[in-house]
Amino acid sequence: MAEADALVYEVEEELERARLDSVICIVDGYTSIRYPQVGYVGRVQLQQADIVLINKRDLITEKELEAVTAQIRRFNETAVVMATERCAGVEKLWVALANRPAGARRPQATASRPHTEEAELQSFTYSTTRNMDKAAFERWADSLPFQVYRAKGFVVLDRAGYLFNAVAGRWELEKFPVETGQLVFIGQRITAERDRIIEELQQCER
Repeated sequence: MAEADALVYEVEEELERARLDSVICIVDGYTSIRYPQVGYVGRVQLQQADIVLINKRDLITEKELEAVTAQIRRFNETAVVMATERCAGVEKLWVALANRPAGARRPQATASRPHTEEAELQSFTYSTTRNMDKAAFERWADSLPFQVYRAKGFVVLDRAGYLFNAVAGRWELEKFPVETGQLVFIGQRITAERDRIIEELQQCER
């Protein structure tokens, strides 16, 4: 995609009814080995990305995968980098939570099996009807484990509703009219961290 930086700016600044969730860049691992030169358009795409997927993992060796990853890191040191086959698991990165009215049925905390052995993506959901202390929640958000690639959902902090969005170690809160909380977490082998994360969130409840 040409002028990826301009598109990101337009969505963030000019489209009032659109919200930019995150930028995902897909890199062809096989082609990157055959043609390692990265042009201007490719550099801009990598620089704008929150998440970079190295696709066609099955067609390259471990050493070649390391070379492609190093090439990506030349242009983006903070993005989450994942290896995939046929882009398996991409849909787990698109967390789209509908605003559920109070009293609506909410899924319980459950683990999902990973789509690929390489990525080992897992997810779980946390739901609550309780109000949370905003300062405590923000301290919790600052300490999210690195295994969590994405976290998104709704929370009630100091009696006000918010949309919470976390990508690759960065997070933000935006006021949103909700009365109950629900967060979805996606990451690498994060079911091992699920109980601890949920316990820490419960400690924020008031």
